[in-house]
Amino acid sequence: MTLNKKDISIIVVEDDFVASQTVSGYLRKFGCSSVHCAMNAGDALRIMQAHRIQMAIIDIGLGKNSMDGVELARVINKRFPRCAVVFLTSYFDGITLERVANVRYEAYFVKPVGEREFYVNLELIFRKISQEYIFPRENIIIRENVRDAIFLKGASKFYHRISISDILYIKADKDAKGIDFFLVDGRSYFSYAKLASVVEKVQHPDLLRVHRSYVVNLRHVSSKSDRALIMSDGRNIKIGPTYRDVVDRCFWVLRSK
Repeated sequence: MTLNKKDISIIVVEDDFVASQTVSGYLRKFGCSSVHCAMNAGDALRIMQAHRIQMAIIDIGLGKNSMDGVELARVINKRFPRCAVVFLTSYFDGITLERVANVRYEAYFVKPVGEREFYVNLELIFRKISQEYIFPRENIIIRENVRDAIFLKGASKFYHRISISDILYIKADKDAKGIDFFLVDGRSYFSYAKLASVVEKVQHPDLLRVHRSYVVNLRHVSSKSDRALIMSDGRNIKIGPTYRDVVDRCFWVLRSK
């Protein structure tokens, strides 16, 4: 089973704004609709924590105040082992290539790279990482070919379909050692899955982790402050300090004064 390119979530880690926009433009031209950008390793890891990124396109030189692309790739290999790493850099000296040899990556492009060469190689990588994800050890299944729903196992042998659009928020239930799905119609469902596992496995632009105990559906946020979100049911959900930058990037904020 293969995924459409629009279903593959990609992050471009590049400290040069023009270069970042050029690569992002290539990707969208190729049909990729889920493209995130970061200018340093710290921002990249925060975005990857909030979204299940399947491919990271990384420049090696990321500025003096950030870990470089090789170090970032090493962290990604460890923390996000299912993420494909692609280097896009002007570095090709012996020392750099020796360092790169110690990390797992799918391709190494030397700038400047032609659009056709970039497309052909990415197409091969897309085919490699396209697959169906099923996680049977938890009572939750996420199928990559059903992008608008989660299937949650109930008491019977059947899995109950929950549409992403119906999810209001997901809350970690520490007492029951699982998570609760709260829906817009007032219903709720329990799963023995862990919230971190759902964040890793479910990739959908509407779902965002905003706190260690909460994932919210951005389409059902009615208002926000710097520290909290108000959901359409009136629930006040605190934004964790480590998630504030990611949350802020999800909204256009216009001030009247």
